[in-house]
Amino acid sequence: MPTVVDAAARIRGGTLSAEELVRACLEAVEQHNGRLNAFVHVDAEMALGEARAVDAAVRDGNADRLGPLAGVPFGVKDLEDCAGMPTTRGSRWFADGPPRTADSLHVGRLRSAGAIPIGKTATPEFGAWPTRPAPSSASPATRGTSPAPRAVPAVARAPRPLRG
Repeated sequence: MPTVVDAAARIRGGTLSAEELVRACLEAVEQHNGRLNAFVHVDAEMALGEARAVDAAVRDGNADRLGPLAGVPFGVKDLEDCAGMPTTRGSRWFADGPPRTADSLHVGRLRSAGAIPIGKTATPEFGAWPTRPAPSSASPATRGTSPAPRAVPAVARAPRPLRG
């Protein structure tokens, strides 16, 4: 899997489809999430729609108008708001809450750079204590108080973080 920077450059250059990359991440989430519990909400329809818009811009010769992270998928920690997705903060108290109407600052900045949220990742309740321990079969890198941040790249086959 390419780094975030490589994926963004390949998407803008037309050698990698944003839809292809998002689809690969969504398929990996579907295949592995039952074992790792990394994602608590996935919005494939929204993510694929945003990816198709990026690909259309590249096809139409407007890649120079895209943000630096255009087409790169990412998971949003369920402590952060993401427009169109619910935010439960890992708590049953908010489990049936409506989708948010606005992005948190962090999500908004990633979206304004063109990155595409594919879903919400697991978090301990209110970010304070474990609620979903990683299974013992998971690698040591995915164990801890919140397995999602370390498990998400493995589950979604998302591009690696900026640092190698």
